[in-house]
Amino acid sequence: MFTFPANERLKKQELKEVFKGGKRYRDGFLTLIVLCKETGPGKAGFIVRKSKNSAVERNRCKRIMREIYRLNKHRINGHFWIVLILTRQKEKLRFSALEEAFMRICRKAGIIS
Repeated sequence: MFTFPANERLKKQELKEVFKGGKRYRDGFLTLIVLCKETGPGKAGFIVRKSKNSAVERNRCKRIMREIYRLNKHRINGHFWIVLILTRQKEKLRFSALEEAFMRICRKAGIIS
């Protein structure tokens, strides 16, 4: 239930498909792109912009985003492919702030109740 196996991660070609046909939602420093699929497992991909941060900080943010998705994916209704993009980072982001933003943007997109 609270796992994030490899078959639930978006591959490069699938990421391109989501970028091409998905609906975008923005909320502060997060952007969510959602593509509804008829069948199959829900999948997710995570992107952190390169702006001024080091690779260490970008990887830390991706780990946090994966963990937030893993803990909340059971709330997502339906078969969605989602891409979560962290766009702005002024300071070190806390887990709680990212989780709040993730839940808010998912409600806005209508993929959770």
